[in-house]
Amino acid sequence: MEEKNTQSVRTNSIEPFDLINLQLKRLIAFIETQYVFAKSKGIPRSKLFYKSIIEQFQLSEMTVSSETKLLTVGDAFQLYIDEANKNGIRLAPMTIRTISYSFNHIKYLRMHTILISELDMDWYYEFIKRSEQSGRNGEPLSMNYISTHIKKIKRVLRYAEDKDHAVNSSYKSTSFKAPQETASEIYLNEEELSQIRALELSHEQHSLALTRDLFMIGAYSGLRVSDYNRLTNDNLHTHNGSEMLEVRCQLFTSIDKSSYGRYLWSFRSCYISTICYP
Repeated sequence: MEEKNTQSVRTNSIEPFDLINLQLKRLIAFIETQYVFAKSKGIPRSKLFYKSIIEQFQLSEMTVSSETKLLTVGDAFQLYIDEANKNGIRLAPMTIRTISYSFNHIKYLRMHTILISELDMDWYYEFIKRSEQSGRNGEPLSMNYISTHIKKIKRVLRYAEDKDHAVNSSYKSTSFKAPQETASEIYLNEEELSQIRALELSHEQHSLALTRDLFMIGAYSGLRVSDYNRLTNDNLHTHNGSEMLEVRCQLFTSIDKSSYGRYLWSFRSCYISTICYP
C-alpha cells in the first residue's frame, strides 16, 4: 500500500504546475456552483455532500484524454507560425514576420508560458502595462504598436480555438481590445514636406536618402507602399512636356476572408498618372 501511494505521489509530482493549477481552479468553481445550488434548494452542506461533489468532479472534469494537449501562449504562436510556413494558413511573408515580432515581444516580457485556457483580462492588462514600460529595444512601446500586438494575439487565440484547443473566452470580450491613441497631427503639411526634401544627406547615408525619396514619391502621388516599391525607370513617361509616373496598380475587387486571415484575391488593373516631384 505504501509503495502504491509513493508511486502516486511521484506521478503527481511530474504534472505541469500550470495543469495542476488549472484543475484546482476548475474544482473550486465546481464546488462553488454546487454550493450555491444546494443552498438555494435548502440542501444540507455536510461532509458527505462535499465528498459527493468531489467525486462528481473527478468523474466529469478530471478525466482528461491523454491525447489532449493544453497549449501555452508560446505553443499557440509556434503552432500558428509553423502552419503558416507550411502554407496551412495562407499569409504573406510580411504578415508572418509581424506575427513573429509579436511572439518575440511576448517572450521578452516573459508572458508566453501561461496556458491559453487561463489567459484572462488580468493577463491582458499586465501585457499592456509591461509593454508601456519596455520593449525589446529597451524603449517603451507606443499604444498603437501595443494595439498591433493585441490584434496578433487575438488572431492566434482564435486559430487555436478553431483547432479545438481550450482557450479562455476573455479574448472575445469587448474589453480585450486593441487600444488606440489619438493623434493630434495625422499628416505632414507642404512646409514640412519641403523641409524633408531639402534635408542634406551625405554619401554614406545613401540608404536613408533612398528611403526619403520613396517616402516623398508616396506623399506626392498617394500610391500605396506596395505600388511605389515596385517603381522602375519604365514607369517614367513624358506627357505634354511634363514628367509623369505611369503606374499599373492592382486593386482588390473581392475578398473571401476567413477567421484566420486567409485571403483569396481577385484583381483588376488600373492606370494612375501622377506628376513626379522634381
